[in-house]
Amino acid sequence: AGPASRPAGSGPAIRGSTGGRPGFPASTQASQRPVTDQYPGAVSLVFRHFPLDGACNPIARRGLDEGGACETAYAAVAAQRQGKFWEFHDALFKAHFPPGPEALQAIAREIGLDIDRFNAERASEEVRAAVRQDTELGTRLRLEETPAIFINKRRLPGLGARSIEVIIKDAIKGGAAQQGAG
Repeated sequence: AGPASRPAGSGPAIRGSTGGRPGFPASTQASQRPVTDQYPGAVSLVFRHFPLDGACNPIARRGLDEGGACETAYAAVAAQRQGKFWEFHDALFKAHFPPGPEALQAIAREIGLDIDRFNAERASEEVRAAVRQDTELGTRLRLEETPAIFINKRRLPGLGARSIEVIIKDAIKGGAAQQGAG
């Protein structure tokens, strides 16, 4: 299973990695969605997991280890396999972090997941391998903290909504110019 994404297009891609939390902090998350909604078909939002939890990420720094982040990432991938990643993400964002097993179950029920399938998949080697693949990518990219935001493979630390919008507009113009020059 690949990363969950908002509408895909041929334009710029916003890629985010999080530490097993449901998504970007509220301020960052708020800056992503309006941009993807504002440019439907031109911008995609891709989510990758980088749990800051030593249970599945060997480079999680001591003292910053967020216990439960791996289980949360597995649960998010299991929800994705039922086509409800973003619904799970949004409900999880509102929950106290880290959610315990009961909270993960409650969220899954709330958004209408098949609970037996959800539980089986989040415990499966296939789901764990998907999170491991994302974590290995984060390691290759030398991530040490989350969230990490990339636009067209360029890391953009600490940007707000306005900065991201300007960069996306520039990328869309650049893409159109490149296509016209081709």
